[in-house]
Amino acid sequence: MDNLHQTLRALFEAGTAELAADARFVRLEQGEATRDEALDLLRQLARTHLKSPRILAFLYAVAPPDDGDSVLHNLLEELGLEEEDGVSHPEMLKDVIRYAGLGDELPRLEALAREDVRKVVTEPLLYGTLRDVGYAVLVETVAFEYMLSRTASRMARAIGRILAMPEAGLAWFTHHAEVDIRHAEEGLDTLVRFADHYDIPAADACTVAELTLRENVFIQRYFGAAVPAEVGA
Repeated sequence: MDNLHQTLRALFEAGTAELAADARFVRLEQGEATRDEALDLLRQLARTHLKSPRILAFLYAVAPPDDGDSVLHNLLEELGLEEEDGVSHPEMLKDVIRYAGLGDELPRLEALAREDVRKVVTEPLLYGTLRDVGYAVLVETVAFEYMLSRTASRMARAIGRILAMPEAGLAWFTHHAEVDIRHAEEGLDTLVRFADHYDIPAADACTVAELTLRENVFIQRYFGAAVPAEVGA
């Protein structure tokens, strides 16, 4: 399964690099994005990540026995139950939204996040088994951890500068920039063990991962359709 580990890491790395090369990310990082563009990114971040505890709860249910404790630890951490301050990650993200002046939009953003979860449950399954559905969800979760561990601090600096936000208002970003390095490495190992435990051939596991990350899920969730980087950017 060493090849699977390497293939998954390469997929995550390529997706992260493509996000960082997207013209809108480049504009953000170079300080050329408008205030409205920065606010739109925060709205998309909220919609994407406010549902994270529900996703981790599902992963805990389908995780191989040997990985249950690790997934449970991540879930408790996400809920703030493993942190000294007891603040959940969704609450940190809500604080970002409030500091950005979008607090009155939180009910709508939370409703959109709940609707995204509902669609996952009610829409026809892309895969034929719960095993493969679980694997796809795990792939996406680890992929976002991998990407955030490499871009969250960059986004924090850019958004903080454009919106004149204090460091306290960017805690969600700085936290993920730190903890997701470990989560991503542990997650890659969990993906390999998941495939081994549930007898998913490496080729099939790679296919599920490629389908899950197709059309760059990072760009799709944060910005919409991909936009090439500008020449010379």
